[in-house]
Amino acid sequence: MVMWRAVLRWLMHSPMRFALVVVGAAVVVIVLAQLGGSDSAPPAAAQPAPSTTGEPAATAPTTTTAPPAPSTTSPPPALPSSPRAAAEEFARLWAAPDVPRSEWLTRLEPLTTEEYSSVGLAQVDPANVPARAVAGPATVVEESTGAATVRVPLDAVTIVVQLVNEGPGWRVAEVQPASES
Repeated sequence: MVMWRAVLRWLMHSPMRFALVVVGAAVVVIVLAQLGGSDSAPPAAAQPAPSTTGEPAATAPTTTTAPPAPSTTSPPPALPSSPRAAAEEFARLWAAPDVPRSEWLTRLEPLTTEEYSSVGLAQVDPANVPARAVAGPATVVEESTGAATVRVPLDAVTIVVQLVNEGPGWRVAEVQPASES
């Protein structure tokens, strides 16, 4: 009992010492768990040993698996290769206040960045979108390598669409009403 008191007194001598001992103990436990937690079978168990008696080796029974079921979802549409085309396509699908919200989001998600889809669009009710159609051609306001700003006139409002080029094509990163200037 006296030995434990001495150990505890040493351990509690300073908060820094106590913290270092606790962290060190946690690291040791994690390392030991990683080293001892291997679930893989040893390599010798994976293949039968070769027969030395001249008799054919016993083979493990084979099982047949059905081929994977064909996918019922269609591949995602190809992303537009120009920021102007991407902004116009987005605006055409965005200006649909009569479409049910889940369908509206499903149509727009392939054209948007993951962040904008989950943060920006997720908060929009399509019934509150003031427009119903694209009213004219989109205009590229600014374009650089990997980013663009496009103005799209709609029947009730003009929107400014911020786009980024994510490799295979342009995606919408943000949409705002255009300022009256």
